Amino acid sequence: MATGNASPVSPQEGKGITSKIMDAYTEVNPEFGSDAGKGKAPEGGSQKVGVKELDDADDIDHDLNGILEELRSSDSLYKRDDAIINQVVCATNQYRKSRGLKPLYIVPTLSTIAQAHSQYMSKNKIATHSDPAGTLGTRLSKKGVKWQRCSENVATGFNDVKSVMNAWKASKDHNTNLLSPTSNIVGIGRVGIYWTQNFAQVADNAPINKYLPKC
Repeated sequence: MATGNASPVSPQEGKGITSKIMDAYTEVNPEFGSDAGKGKAPEGGSQKVGVKELDDADDIDHDLNGILEELRSSDSLYKRDDAIINQVVCATNQYRKSRGLKPLYIVPTLSTIAQAHSQYMSKNKIATHSDPAGTLGTRLSKKGVKWQRCSENVATGFNDVKSVMNAWKASKDHNTNLLSPTSNIVGIGRVGIYWTQNFAQVADNAPINKYLPKC
């Protein structure tokens, strides 16, 4: 059901600067495509610099209800940032246009899912596609999104839209997700230095709340 590839780490830009970590992931809905790898987690893993590996599952808090409650009730750091969403998607669509591709529509539901995942990464100080709510496809399905294909870019260690976008474009796997000709909707999440970009393909007539950003 899922295939994934580890991506290279962006180099540290100076002594004492927080390490930058990225990973990319793609999933195909077996109802619409191949079910190869069904039920398997993405193979490989992110290369990490200066970050302790969390080998014990007990080291990660999997209390999804607590995470979502914190997301709903916490200060603006953990709430969806429409300005950031607009900036990332405008940059993504400008890049796609330069390659002759159609723009992506923003879907608030995808941004809510992405924001919750960034909150999870921030809470546990990790860059990961693992989520207590399941794979990205599972999370989309739980929200009623009739997705055909989905993918996810994550990153940590970046302080602004330009730097994280440049890093994603410079990485083969992330760039593939950015320039996927099948993706038509997107959602963005950011908590501090933790970023999530969720892509999906849905039918053109799918009943979903979506809009193009004003750039």
